Amino acid sequence: MNKPPLVDVLISTYNHRNFIGQAIESVLAQETDFEYRLSIADDCSDDGTCEIIYEYANRHPERMTVMISPQRVGLQSQERFSIKVMEQLGGKYIALLDGDDYWTSKHKLQKQVDFLEQHPDFAICFHNATIVYEQKEKSPHDMVSPAQKEITTLEDLLKENFIPTSAVMFRNRLFGSIPAWFYRGLPGDWFLHILNAQHGKIRYFDDVMAVYRQQPEGAWSGLQPEQQVYHILDAYRLIDAHLNYEYHKTCSRYMQEFKRSLSYIYLRKFHTGARSGHLGEAARWLFRAISHDPKRIADFHQFPRILKSCVLGTMRMMRRRPPSEAAG
Repeated sequence: MNKPPLVDVLISTYNHRNFIGQAIESVLAQETDFEYRLSIADDCSDDGTCEIIYEYANRHPERMTVMISPQRVGLQSQERFSIKVMEQLGGKYIALLDGDDYWTSKHKLQKQVDFLEQHPDFAICFHNATIVYEQKEKSPHDMVSPAQKEITTLEDLLKENFIPTSAVMFRNRLFGSIPAWFYRGLPGDWFLHILNAQHGKIRYFDDVMAVYRQQPEGAWSGLQPEQQVYHILDAYRLIDAHLNYEYHKTCSRYMQEFKRSLSYIYLRKFHTGARSGHLGEAARWLFRAISHDPKRIADFHQFPRILKSCVLGTMRMMRRRPPSEAAG
């Protein structure tokens, strides 16, 4: 029986024909003094991604394993399939890479393994990455905040998911099987980091060793801002229950911040609708804004703005009405 590699690299992909080759090559280019193996979980791509994957696998059978999902049923299915593949990996450590991202340092795996080998009290380590916008709408920049702490814990991770998926390495088998609640929300990579962070600290390397591609049709970036917030709020409820409400105050505080941002989104929609004369639709947005953050609407700065939008909208609506109807 073959000895398991020290590191298992897992690439998750779906319809990444234009990018998957670069992702695979960035893994095969790693220079290490230990064995590592690449597993690819493809969620039934239909754009030629699978053919490219098999070309590489045929050239590197000793290094690569390919697993194709029998059918695609959406994003939740993709995460479930990737996790199923991950649970089969036998390496001491696991590194993740999305099929449209790639690593930029040949020493990435070696650096992360060296640290985890020497620091058994750490469960996770990650590094910085460069965000590249495929639509060129913004210039490339670092993905991780300059204020990111070198050492963090589970409580820090509860505030936000600051770990880029394609930059993380963690110890395998720190927890049992993936809990059922894991598949009931998004984003799953945050859930995975939470599960691992229950068993050790997190180390950050301020080295850019990966590129993250921001695509408008991405599973997460393709969502509307309010949809993203709703997913995050659902995620907090699931995480809070999983942690037996030990961090309930922390989770509640961050949930309130997201509710406040959701209220702001709805308030902007109200002003847009009201000023264009669609007062009925605007009223619905205002009600949603109030329900998520009543204090924001009660603020004395907000009331005059709301009133002004209503007046402007009424005037516009009156101008659109036929003269006979307006007179009657």
